[in-house]
Amino acid sequence: MLTSGSIDIFKNILKDKSRKILTITNGFDPEDFPENLPAVKKNDKFALVYTGTVYSYRYPLLEAFINALGALLMEVPDIKNKIIVKFTGEVRVCKKDAAKLTMLMQKFDLHNAVFFEKQVSHKESLQLQREADVLLLLTHEGRDSKTVFTGKIFEYLASGRTIFAITPDSPAKDLIQNANAGITVRPEDREGIKKCILELYQRWNSPGLAISPRWEVINELNCKKLTGKLAGLLNQIILPCGGSQ
Repeated sequence: MLTSGSIDIFKNILKDKSRKILTITNGFDPEDFPENLPAVKKNDKFALVYTGTVYSYRYPLLEAFINALGALLMEVPDIKNKIIVKFTGEVRVCKKDAAKLTMLMQKFDLHNAVFFEKQVSHKESLQLQREADVLLLLTHEGRDSKTVFTGKIFEYLASGRTIFAITPDSPAKDLIQNANAGITVRPEDREGIKKCILELYQRWNSPGLAISPRWEVINELNCKKLTGKLAGLLNQIILPCGGSQ
């Protein structure tokens, strides 16, 4: 799926033909997000949820989050029993990183706060997202970080839940900020990650966690609208050649 970063690459290649580039991103299925769903109740514990696979290239972000969370709970132990973090899906990391993760969990005694759960169906994943207080997004820094969206961001946005993104400068970061859908922090800013977790918890513990997303931005990511744009583009290409229908 093209982003502004990848468009710049194509423009450099195509030169004077670059005006022919049109961006159509991925999106969310509106049937997964019916408008008549009941309101979500506040959880008994502050619930951060990550859905999907944690691949090896995202392990440094997971480690940064666990380190920041553990440090926070050591500094403010009163909130340790009031926070729950769920990673739902596989953690596909090497043995070395798996061992480091186990050591971190033990170091900070997080076994009653952080849970790694098995992969669930898409329907169940959407329900978990909807029931979360905050959705955690991990976006790695790499060759494609400025040109590719992470797939889950579109469903995260459509859920209307607050997003907490640990991300470098990226299309995902820009989209979250443009949609007023949550907060972002850079992966290397461990102190910033810790402060963001505490801020989100404090907002959850008061009436202030709910966000006011810009739905005019999010609704443009509706797959039906995006398909309509693609159909319109194909009509522009085909009809001048084949005549009117």
